[in-house]
Amino acid sequence: MSPGSSQNVTQLVDKLRDIPTLSVVVTRVMELVTNPKTSAGQIADVLKRDQVLTAKVLRLVNSSFYNLSTEITDVTKALGFLGFNTISVLVLGTSVFSAFDMQAAPFFDVTEFWKHSLATAIAAELIGKRIKHPRPEDCFTCGLLHDLGKIALFKVSKDDMKAVVDKATLENKSFLTAETELGLPGHTILGERLAERWQLPVVIRKTIRYHHRDIENMESIYPQMKPTIMVASIANVMAKRLGLGFAGDHEKPEYPENYLRALNLSAITLREVEEAMAQEMDRANAFLSSAR
Repeated sequence: MSPGSSQNVTQLVDKLRDIPTLSVVVTRVMELVTNPKTSAGQIADVLKRDQVLTAKVLRLVNSSFYNLSTEITDVTKALGFLGFNTISVLVLGTSVFSAFDMQAAPFFDVTEFWKHSLATAIAAELIGKRIKHPRPEDCFTCGLLHDLGKIALFKVSKDDMKAVVDKATLENKSFLTAETELGLPGHTILGERLAERWQLPVVIRKTIRYHHRDIENMESIYPQMKPTIMVASIANVMAKRLGLGFAGDHEKPEYPENYLRALNLSAITLREVEEAMAQEMDRANAFLSSAR
């Protein structure tokens, strides 16, 4: 069956059911992190039930990024250095990407995709801090997961993924344009459907769905969510312009001027963030090492 048929669109969405759901441990950690009454001990007790997550937390806290003078071997102590926000990002990011059991293919470089996702996340957090976003860590998470639909497509239909990548490459187009011209539902729709199935926060779902759309005047999106989605969109463009990782797009997009105005981001601020990215990518490498 060729990419683009209506039957194929339906099948792609249906195949999302075959992707594993997030573990009970992950769900519980995310609940605890968002509760202001939660203690480090409570989170540590839950994390210790998952040996893989425990190992990743300890690997991150002992990485060169934190450069601690003593080795940390206890999860509770690690939480004291990392903080709840970093833990939530690590746990969610690790679990989301692990659910796909990713294996590289000649037309899809998993490592480069990871780098693009992390670069977008770091740029989003840096921008979030510049605009005094109330929760810049939310910008990081939304940036990290904005392209969830691409790995969903890769997982459920490698033939369709290859068709999109080949078209984008040969015709020097964006991934989304190639998807649209092939009649596929788009990674934005697949990603949102999967995020709904996993019961991820609404702001993450909306970022996945609309990070390529102009949402400034969309009445269907809560006003308080719009800055986060705009930040993730700008960060995605920044990662592409700087060539940090690769997620299948063969174009160098421009920054959305209306978003820059809405967030009061100047060209000077963007350059400052771009310069800071080089240093902050050390954090990405530490996260990449810990999360995979």
